[in-house]
Amino acid sequence: MLGIGALVVRALLLISGVVVLGLSIGLANHQVVESVPPVTSFSGFVGAFGLIVTVLGLLSIRFEKIPVKVVIAADALSAVFYIAAGIALSVALKSVPSCSADDPLSFALRSENRVLNGGCEQIDGRLWCYSGDGNSGEDFTPGRCKRARADNVFEYFGFILTIAITVIAYLGHRRRGTTTTYV
Repeated sequence: MLGIGALVVRALLLISGVVVLGLSIGLANHQVVESVPPVTSFSGFVGAFGLIVTVLGLLSIRFEKIPVKVVIAADALSAVFYIAAGIALSVALKSVPSCSADDPLSFALRSENRVLNGGCEQIDGRLWCYSGDGNSGEDFTPGRCKRARADNVFEYFGFILTIAITVIAYLGHRRRGTTTTYV
């Protein structure tokens, strides 16, 4: 019974890791000037790390040479990374109350947010942020904001799943009393 539950949780962790990595890379690709914000880079790292740990957990089901304690420790470390990334992105997006509001204050808050604006630079003594298309007047920040919020949700989801798989692995290990991995 624990084996089926573990497979389902691992599959959900695989999806979560792919989504976090993909959304983070998408946000990083929208950076026009300046370096990618550290919170976005860290989110990308967490997604990649989560994928590696999930693959390790899936491989440990097939190959019994991987010690359960290593898998449990990797899952616990992944949980720490997921919650740290979730909190960091929440703090970075705290100043943005809405992704879709089109009032001047909401637009200004999204345009000034480093995660959403694509970078800023001084041009003729004026701060210019790449938050939209200057020619057409299109604002890119609502889409970036929605991607960042989705990234944030999947980081928290990944945290919950890694806690669940850590508990499942620990209970399975205690129940069997062996070093064989069933998670």
